[in-house]
Amino acid sequence: MKFAENAKLRYKAITQSKNITELFENISWGMIEKLAFLTVVFFIVSPVTQILNNIYSYAVYDIGYIYYSTIESVNRIADILGILTILLYAIKNRFEKYRLNSFIRDNRAAVFFTVFSALMIISTLINGFTDISLYGDSLRHESLFSYLRYFLIYYFCSSIIGNQKIKAVLEYLFIFGSIFMGILILYHIYVSHISFFLFPSREKSLTSIFIHFNHYGYYLVLSVLLSSSLFILEKNRILKSLCMISFILNNVILIVNNSLGSSLACFLGLIFNIIVLFICNKKINIKSVLMFVLFIVIYAVMSNWYDTILTNIFSLFTDVGEIIKNPEKADSAGTGRWKIWKIVMGYIKEKPFFGHGVDGIADRLFEATNDTERAHNAFLQCAAFFGIPSAVIYICGLMSVYLKGLKHKHELDIYTITALVAAFGYIVSSCFGNSMFYTSPFLFIFLGLGLTGKKHG
Repeated sequence: MKFAENAKLRYKAITQSKNITELFENISWGMIEKLAFLTVVFFIVSPVTQILNNIYSYAVYDIGYIYYSTIESVNRIADILGILTILLYAIKNRFEKYRLNSFIRDNRAAVFFTVFSALMIISTLINGFTDISLYGDSLRHESLFSYLRYFLIYYFCSSIIGNQKIKAVLEYLFIFGSIFMGILILYHIYVSHISFFLFPSREKSLTSIFIHFNHYGYYLVLSVLLSSSLFILEKNRILKSLCMISFILNNVILIVNNSLGSSLACFLGLIFNIIVLFICNKKINIKSVLMFVLFIVIYAVMSNWYDTILTNIFSLFTDVGEIIKNPEKADSAGTGRWKIWKIVMGYIKEKPFFGHGVDGIADRLFEATNDTERAHNAFLQCAAFFGIPSAVIYICGLMSVYLKGLKHKHELDIYTITALVAAFGYIVSSCFGNSMFYTSPFLFIFLGLGLTGKKHG
């Protein structure tokens, strides 16, 4: 009732404003943060939305619902609300004399990503506005506008949210969604197959609602690391219990999913969590160590039923040994990724400054590998598409968020730390995979939530 009464009073004040100065005095930062929340929340719950769309579509039409249709609707909402959020944010800061140099100091990642966006546009101008650069291909649907949205809408809007309650709602909505999907997946694995979890031509892989099992792996990495760090820091017992359920459930599914890159990302993410909490508290957080131990125990126990775990570990060490011994003859390392990376690095050398444009290497790479059109590494993909300077700026943008967190280590709240840990895991997993329209925004949303310090004037 109090919230409704405050909202009514605020609305009355806004509608009765006599001039634009008074109008923006009545538009509070809380309202702008809530608008930013609405911009990103629909993507946070998009996997659940896709499941519900599939349930309805199969019940009525006996056919699955196209994931891109769900994300397309989500992106339309994000574009409208995001642009409105940015305009209100910029104008209110203008009235409060929050200068550009202050914004650059407080949100360097936004500056890096804006420069990166400009370089992407220049690269596209140089390489031509092809159909793929404007609309994306039929599988990934990633156009120039998709990449711009990742940085300018999803990152920026989440980065201006400072309210802990709003951050908590976003993170727990993600956790609840992962538990919901996880329960359905367990039913799908051990009880009876669910039709919309069987992607055509990949029925033997555990893809969930995603196209490829690796893509589901990215989602599982976020679920495992977010639930782990929330369990460590959360004080509410019910929420702690839900986080533990999410951690165990999604770890088990990740093992069945059999994505080595995602498992490695979780392993390193849990170590990163230990390091972050040590830096913040100047002592080892026992719970963070216990969560790492539990992760190892789950893998050890599950290895009794899934021999792929030990096979993957052995394969990892073997591949690293082959690369160190003779990198020129280690093409099979990393399930063929080493060969792909060498080819892509050759393409990068051809156009080092502005790259080949959006998916400009796709046809050549597929012809060379007979397997893939992408680099299977987000940083090489960035360099190949938009040039080495763009890749460097992208890395600087990512690093700036973590360096600011380090600078303000004693000011980090629960939900900022958990977002940083989740984003770190995704960054690691992106070293072995490709960007996708239904997973990449998660990185930039959590990265934005992980930005600490001053948000506005």
